[in-house]
Amino acid sequence: MASSGYLNKTTSEACIEFLVKQCALASTRKRLSEASSAVPEKPKATEMPVSIPAKKELGGQLRSLELRRVCETGLLLLAGTVPAAEVILWPFLLKMLMPVEYTAALDTVCKCITEVLKHKRSRGEKVSIDYSMTSNIPEPEILDDLGPIFPTAIVLLWEEEIPKLKAYISNIDVASWQQIVWEDMIIHLLSDALGVVHDPEWIMSFGNALATHYNLYDDNQQISLLHRCMGTVLQKTDNEVYVQRMITLMYQRSDVSNKINRGGLATAMGLVASAHLDTVLAKLRRILDNHKRNGFLRFVLHFVKPQKIRAVDNVFATLALMYGYTASYAPSSGIEARIEILVGSDMLKGFLKVKAQASKQAVLSAINLLGQAVIKAAKNGTVFPLKKRDIMLNYIISLMEKDEKNSLDIELQHTQEMALDACATLVSVNPKLTSKMRDSVLQAAFGFFTLPMSLAVSDTLFTNLTRFLCTILLTSGDDGKSRAMQLQFLLKRLDEFASSSMEYERERAVRTVLALLQYYRALCFPGSCYVGCTGSYMHLRSSSDTDQSGGAAGPALLPPREALRLGERIVAFLPRCTDVSPVIRILAGQIITILCNMVMLIPDPAGAKSTDDSIELSLAITALQDLTDSTKGKTDGSEVNVLQRVVDAVLNLLNYTEVVAALKGCKIAVCDKVLQSAQGAMSALTQIIYSRGSQLREGDICKIARNLFEAAAIDCDRHQGILAVVCSLAEHSVAKVVFSEIITAGEIELVDDLDKRKLCRFEKIILAISHHEKLSLIFLEYVVDILDHAPVFKEDDAEKGNISDHLTFPMSLCQRSQAATLALQEILRGANDTVKQAVNQCYPRVLCCLLLRIGSIQESISIDMQPLRDMITTIHVFSETVENDDMGKVLFTDGEQRLSGERWTEAVEEVASNSAREKPEEVTNMCTLLWPALERQHDCQRAAAAAALSGLVQHCENTSILLGSLVEALTAHTSDESSTVRLLCVRSLVQMIKRGVTAFVPEALNVIVALLEDKEDEVANAAVCGLSPVIQVASAEVVYPMLLNLCLRLSILQTRHLESTRAAAFEALGSVSKFATGVQLGTFMEQIHKILPRLVFHVNDEAPSVSLACKNALRSISPLLHAQDIRALVNLRTFEFGRSMEYDDFVKEFVKHLVLQFRDKVDIYVSCAIQAFESPWPVIQANSAYFVGCLLSRVRDAVSVAHYVPQVSNLLMKMTTSSPSALVRAKSTLALSQIMNEMEVLNT
Repeated sequence: MASSGYLNKTTSEACIEFLVKQCALASTRKRLSEASSAVPEKPKATEMPVSIPAKKELGGQLRSLELRRVCETGLLLLAGTVPAAEVILWPFLLKMLMPVEYTAALDTVCKCITEVLKHKRSRGEKVSIDYSMTSNIPEPEILDDLGPIFPTAIVLLWEEEIPKLKAYISNIDVASWQQIVWEDMIIHLLSDALGVVHDPEWIMSFGNALATHYNLYDDNQQISLLHRCMGTVLQKTDNEVYVQRMITLMYQRSDVSNKINRGGLATAMGLVASAHLDTVLAKLRRILDNHKRNGFLRFVLHFVKPQKIRAVDNVFATLALMYGYTASYAPSSGIEARIEILVGSDMLKGFLKVKAQASKQAVLSAINLLGQAVIKAAKNGTVFPLKKRDIMLNYIISLMEKDEKNSLDIELQHTQEMALDACATLVSVNPKLTSKMRDSVLQAAFGFFTLPMSLAVSDTLFTNLTRFLCTILLTSGDDGKSRAMQLQFLLKRLDEFASSSMEYERERAVRTVLALLQYYRALCFPGSCYVGCTGSYMHLRSSSDTDQSGGAAGPALLPPREALRLGERIVAFLPRCTDVSPVIRILAGQIITILCNMVMLIPDPAGAKSTDDSIELSLAITALQDLTDSTKGKTDGSEVNVLQRVVDAVLNLLNYTEVVAALKGCKIAVCDKVLQSAQGAMSALTQIIYSRGSQLREGDICKIARNLFEAAAIDCDRHQGILAVVCSLAEHSVAKVVFSEIITAGEIELVDDLDKRKLCRFEKIILAISHHEKLSLIFLEYVVDILDHAPVFKEDDAEKGNISDHLTFPMSLCQRSQAATLALQEILRGANDTVKQAVNQCYPRVLCCLLLRIGSIQESISIDMQPLRDMITTIHVFSETVENDDMGKVLFTDGEQRLSGERWTEAVEEVASNSAREKPEEVTNMCTLLWPALERQHDCQRAAAAAALSGLVQHCENTSILLGSLVEALTAHTSDESSTVRLLCVRSLVQMIKRGVTAFVPEALNVIVALLEDKEDEVANAAVCGLSPVIQVASAEVVYPMLLNLCLRLSILQTRHLESTRAAAFEALGSVSKFATGVQLGTFMEQIHKILPRLVFHVNDEAPSVSLACKNALRSISPLLHAQDIRALVNLRTFEFGRSMEYDDFVKEFVKHLVLQFRDKVDIYVSCAIQAFESPWPVIQANSAYFVGCLLSRVRDAVSVAHYVPQVSNLLMKMTTSSPSALVRAKSTLALSQIMNEMEVLNT
């Protein structure tokens, strides 16, 4: 209508006034008649201003509110959007300011006036009023006329203060208007005005007049201001009765269900308490006692009418607020005892029953105000601890907890914001926060980082959280080290969220860390902050400023450099430098820059840094700053390059300890939940190791390697990248230390299977290292070295105690060698070109190690067969790797049985022989590695070395240097304690001679002669078996000096039980006979005559080899006898091997010629035969009996026969009657018959 010109100035004023009148409607309209007096009636017992309107009344109120909103909107549209309405509204709206019944519409009217004047000024029009043309328009001069009715002091004050109010209104627009600031200015003006009035009656009359305005306002904002005005008035009077009446009125006139209303009431009570503390506390106590008496009513309402609980909660919230403001405004000198009573008597605990968020917020405000009251008292010189502070903190935790039935709404967030603010306040007061209470509060506070992004979480919540953490940091200690420790504690707790898989959690945590570090730097290094710190908490004063003693600020407390733990912090945020979020990347760069900057600001305790160092470090800091600034807003995928530059700059700042700490903290970094960040961390760690790895000490390398192994086990999806870092560590530090930790990891897996869940699979680590081009060879050599030198446990060690008892048995040593065996298996099993090249390069060492290890394992076979099985598998894999099928076949079918049996050295010898046949060029190297092993402590190891050498010497090149050393080593160990070693050494020497190495015949022959008398039959057998081949190539100069010695020793061996020994002894006798010349011939022949009957006995030996050897020996000896008949006899074709021979006929014929040629030797022959009667072999006994019978029957000398017959006859009779062998009995009988016949012939 107005925009179309239907309203004009004269006819539309009634319409405008109608709209203003409707804007004065309220939902809880008060009737003027209800407030005929300012003196309140006596309150009800409960003093609960709770009213529940009837349904009809409620409906009428809703319609009134709707009408009021429509009219308000209409007026504002007229003033702001219809230019034609300005003529109607101005200056008519000024009339609407004066009627009392339009008081509730004052805000709407003022807004309309403001809109009209704004449009006039925008057009450059002068704002003026022609009072002669208008009527009933209030004139400013009226205020001047009212001046004399106020005290002069007030008028003078107004002249000074009102221009300030006017200036504030004039210089602010509607968008920037802050109602609370304006109200504070009004309260300040009122307080100052009453302060210059010294007339108590006037002040009370002013208060009475002000009390009548409660009937004029039903807007809670206005009533809140009225409460504060009343509090200011009561603050200025000393009449306690009057104060009690007024505060009762204020409580009755307040709507405690409204947050603004009760806030104004509580503030007013605080203002009153500043002058009448006991009066206010008494009033609050009465209200609280009344509600306690009605506790049963609350219990019943909970079940009958739950909606009424909220009304009761509002009262509790109001009471809590009033207590808080009372403490806040009360004089510091009297507040301590009252706070202790309030907290100690569990008054606050009763307030915790409230359910509504607004009520909870009121209780939190009260707690916050109590804490601020303690701080205020300390500043004013009244220092006392808040003894029940921890109880109050627990109250806060319970109040800010989220109800499981309700989602996180705005009100709950506001409650949590206020809770954090209250926590920060309470933490600031004495006594200092205990670790237990700190952890409890942090546990509740840190839960806010996990709030889902789907909820509209306010920035204020995290601002207050950061302020709370800063406060903890501020009050953590009185020295720089304590603060630094508290900082590290907080940062470690935040690491969990900074590395979360949720981007919003990471961003929240990283922002908090940045703010915390900025605050810490400003706290410890005043004036050093060069980044844009935001928020009032960033530059809070030091602890001495906020200390309750109220003392002046002291100097900054610098932390020691090590307390900042720069290395740990750097590695914790390196992953964030490559985060998928560009915002987080920028924040992480700023964090690292701040950390480095703080380290730079700490003076060197050993003196100032050198100029060059200082310049270098400053350039590093500058580079970090420039890098951080240049990456803001960039998402071009160059995160890795940026990270490399960050690491380069940081490495210039880190000392050794910090580098080690950074590397030790690698586990969390490389296991970061964001793949891109984890990869960035791996890249950064590799870069650090490359630059500083050579400086690392062995102990530190061990710990770093363990952490990397654990990380690889935790995150198997990224183990390849992590193991690449392990390879880098081994390559650029001390490789053997890393290798040692790898083997240790294998030990742990072997000891306890559960640890496989904690450590990376042993095989994966082995493969990563062995496939590394630069590490493969040295790792292989390291594993071989462990196997070569790892101790073994013996059976007598195992008998001392339980094998599983580590205190009595060195199981760790056994497990280490077994782990090395498995490591070697994995190296060979996963062989690629790199591994094969490494294996071929150290082929001799690997094979020798495996062969020697077989010997080491022999000592533990009776306890555990698994090491043997593992070694067999390793040899199979090795043979496959070097492509030697023959070697693998040696142990393929019955390897376990062969190596666990008594003749295990034969398998070792065979493996070595196959290897030498396949790779003859490596024989020299293998021999060089093996002969030192003959000096080892354990018998089986020496035996293994000797067996391997025995297999290799068959393929040795005829090199004087090699063979000389080899012969020397073998010769030295022919006197070894182990019979197996002696046997193998002499066998090796003989094999060398057989291959035509005649240069060492003297050494070999000396050894053989010495071992012919060995107490072990097998050793003696090996010596005598090797004697003939050596004698055959030996020169007379070598054999001649030992001819008689040989003959004597061979004579002893000819009666040994072992068939091969007897055969070799007889064979050797024939071989040495060719050297019987010169002066020793006679002596030698004497020995031959003693042996000659034995040769005849054993010609008919049951063992074909012995029989043949005896035949050969007789042929070789026969020329020395110079008896043509005997020589012809032993050279008959019937005497050859394989042909049948009548032994009895041979003996008769041989004895016949023997007696004819050597009658003087008969006694020797008879003695030899009598000795043979005791032979263990029946056939030899029979042969000797027949021989002696034939011999005595051919003597033809009665004297000689009479000399031997008694003894021989008795022995033969005994053999005839007692021998178990029929052959012996028969031959003995035949021999007796021959002797008896000869005796008869002689007697006749």
